[in-house]
Amino acid sequence: AIKSLAFKPAPQLGFADDEGMQADLTPVADFYQVSKNFVNPTVDVSTWKLQIGGLVDTPKSYTYKDILALPGAAEQYGTLECISNEVGGDLISNGLWKGVRLADLLKAAGVKPAAKRLVLSADDGYTDSFPMDKALQPTVLLAYQLDGQALAPDHGFPLRLIVPGIFGMKNVKWITKIEPSDNAGFLGYWEERGWSNVATVKTM
Repeated sequence: AIKSLAFKPAPQLGFADDEGMQADLTPVADFYQVSKNFVNPTVDVSTWKLQIGGLVDTPKSYTYKDILALPGAAEQYGTLECISNEVGGDLISNGLWKGVRLADLLKAAGVKPAAKRLVLSADDGYTDSFPMDKALQPTVLLAYQLDGQALAPDHGFPLRLIVPGIFGMKNVKWITKIEPSDNAGFLGYWEERGWSNVATVKTM
């Protein structure tokens, strides 16, 4: 056991910059991605829409151009990690995300007081959810850029959620529908298969 610990190579999680230091950002080509799909969807942006419904006063619908034209675009650094990542594993990456604040869109729709959880649906049939108080935090983004580039198809083009503090499975890719719900116990795709519905990122 001592030998295996002493000679185990250190995991290479960083990416060296031009001066040999670890870079702040994971290159997009190396950014981890996990999916339930054998083949990820290729979304036709000309017909794609984001629908906001459920327990809201005024349902909303946005095209990709609408999203890009919204005022108050935000940029923030964030680490994304898979819930199945092992300590020292490589299913974790750092990115600079740009998008619109989810809270702004929810406020525009008017969330009803009975809403307890935000239910999310994606183009590939994926579903997930998290509590409304989390959804209204200003750091939760509907992101359309990663590291200064439009999202790649495997990373959720045209739009994905970035939710600091919870594991990647709840940072839904290829998002098409957002619905405040009174179902406090809603279980999404992975939660129905036994994974945590809280999914708080743990220190590693």
